[in-house]
Amino acid sequence: MHSKEEEPGNRKNQGTGNESENENENAMSARKVQRNSSSSSSSSSSSSSSFPFSLPCCISSLFLLLLPSALAQEPAPEKPEEPGLAPLLDDSFGGKLDATRWRVVRFHDTKADTVAAQDGRLVIALNTLGTDDSTVKLRGIRSRQAFEVPVDGPPLRVTATLDWNAPVNGCYLTAGFALLPVELDADPHRAPEALCLEFVGVPPGKNARPFLFRRAAGGLRPLFTEGWPQKNRKDRTGRYVKRVRMTCEVTSTQVRYIEDGRRLYEGDHTGFAGKVNLLIYVTGHSNYPERTVHFEDVKVERRG
Repeated sequence: MHSKEEEPGNRKNQGTGNESENENENAMSARKVQRNSSSSSSSSSSSSSSFPFSLPCCISSLFLLLLPSALAQEPAPEKPEEPGLAPLLDDSFGGKLDATRWRVVRFHDTKADTVAAQDGRLVIALNTLGTDDSTVKLRGIRSRQAFEVPVDGPPLRVTATLDWNAPVNGCYLTAGFALLPVELDADPHRAPEALCLEFVGVPPGKNARPFLFRRAAGGLRPLFTEGWPQKNRKDRTGRYVKRVRMTCEVTSTQVRYIEDGRRLYEGDHTGFAGKVNLLIYVTGHSNYPERTVHFEDVKVERRG
């Protein structure tokens, strides 16, 4: 077979006498090349038609097959927390103490005292110099509104932010809150029924310790003491307390204590049911100069 590049040279070398023969050969060569080209095209077409789908179609089909599996492997979105109900009581002590919401409570004598809302906080101060040695003095505020501790369902939740205020001598000083049955107008430390959460000053200075307890049938039932009293006296130091957020959740059968977002206590068969008032208080023994504790806010709500 002669290529097209060879054809001009061949015709020049062989002369005109062989032009007919050369034309025959060239025609045969052209037909052969055409057959080869046609055969190659047919083979390519046959090979292409033997695959049922084009490449883009295959990729699309593969994507559709894998999509359900990929979706199934994605983590399900977390269920959002159900919001709590609107607070039953919420006080940040702005302005003066709201007399429609609170009444001031005083038990036993003091030389001087302060129970007031000042600069966006509740201020309770006791000066007990020269007072009766046989009594513990209490000053505080009691809610006029009553709250239901449920037999069933979400707990009643009480939260307060306490500023212990670093007293020079915190001995026999306590500060906290209590739930008291509405019919009882008494110091919760001596009431027949109550639930109290407080911080107690530890001698000789600024440290304190948490104390959660129940008064039931006139008796004292400690619930959470943070190990107090420790076996060795040298370990009875309490801890430095400045500002602490105290939360108590209570139902008829259970009590929880949460401090600064950490659950420190949960106990069954420790609660009580019925209508209660909230008491925020400070107590002190006799013969101490003025000591002041602050409460920044208080909230009562029922959580789901």
